[in-house]
Amino acid sequence: MRTYRGKCVDGKGWVYGWYSEQRICKPDGMLYLIHATDKTYEVIPESVGQSTGLYDTHGTEVFKGDIIELSCGCCRYVIVWNIAGFIPKSDGQSQEHGTDINVWDVEFEVIGNNIDGVKDDS
Repeated sequence: MRTYRGKCVDGKGWVYGWYSEQRICKPDGMLYLIHATDKTYEVIPESVGQSTGLYDTHGTEVFKGDIIELSCGCCRYVIVWNIAGFIPKSDGQSQEHGTDINVWDVEFEVIGNNIDGVKDDS
């Protein structure tokens, strides 16, 4: 089973483990949880992403919602899920189609994610 990650609602960072949703008495009716080895954490629903099972040039695990950049520096993509699996999507593309190149066959780096944005290199 692949790992999930989510950003804690309390602002204390990212947690990794398995994912579940539970119905409770809240305005939206759902509690989004990541179950780590030490405890269970409530996470921001939009932050939840499953591992793709792939790693970037530096050995960083790639998750749904990550922003990647090709090593040439020319292109950035967000990793999304579609019916066929995980695909890289660039701005302006529909989630159903993704990119027309196979970025999994080229070197790339995780440079951020859909919640925190792009990492600052300074």
